Amino acid sequence: MSNTKPRLSPEQISDIIQRYLSGASIKEIHRQRRYTEQTIHRQLIRAGISLRSLSEAKRTLSLNESAFDELTPEARYWIGFLFADGTIRREKNNSDKIRLVLSSIDILHVEKFKRFVGAQHKISSYSSKNAAIDTGLSEFCFRSNKIGARLRELGLLGKQGHIPSDDLKMCPHFWRGVVDGDGHVGIHNCGWKLRPHPSLELCINKKMGEQFLNFVHTFVPDTKVKISWHRGIYRVRLVGKTAYPVIKSLYENSSVYLERKRHVADKILNTFSY
Repeated sequence: MSNTKPRLSPEQISDIIQRYLSGASIKEIHRQRRYTEQTIHRQLIRAGISLRSLSEAKRTLSLNESAFDELTPEARYWIGFLFADGTIRREKNNSDKIRLVLSSIDILHVEKFKRFVGAQHKISSYSSKNAAIDTGLSEFCFRSNKIGARLRELGLLGKQGHIPSDDLKMCPHFWRGVVDGDGHVGIHNCGWKLRPHPSLELCINKKMGEQFLNFVHTFVPDTKVKISWHRGIYRVRLVGKTAYPVIKSLYENSSVYLERKRHVADKILNTFSY
């Protein structure tokens, strides 16, 4: 009696491929058709089918893992925002966890990001244990090795320090995201007459600060602004005629932004002229 396993017919192979492309996992096809998982895997490879990653295979909630594939203005903005307030962490199961945490007053902004990545994951709310004043926080996270790899490719490097890629360094959409996350836009009284002037301040790592100043120089070539060390963090502060054109480039006619900072930016653009 022969122990040779019967070969799959072209129709059976086609059935495996169609089921996999329709979303069924290898395990599900095994249960449905009783072929071994090794056989299913081999036939998919032979057919040139790109197999889903472990995180994709285990996914039960929808997520657009191609959200950052094309660097649209909206994608550039959210990359900048993640540079400021997001994290990527490699979990013990080798999956990348992308996490965004904001004050609960900005929960609507967290929801905007959730819609951008097409996710069904829930937004969690809790109180900060470290804040001097009890502050509510809104957290949104998901796992995706594809998005994690793409964000690292674009310079989101975690503890190693963020360094924006060449595609982002001079992009106002990207820097608007960074400023919305880690910056301050306002009107302050300054100068010897204490007159009101627009201001933009960004707390940032040194390498990012250098890149931001390169961006600033495209609007104010003769600026003398430098990176300063303030209370344990690097800071770039723009005031008056230096701040105004940068704020204008970031927020004028922008389509995605943090509402409260856009409101201040609009007030500046309608009040001052340089």
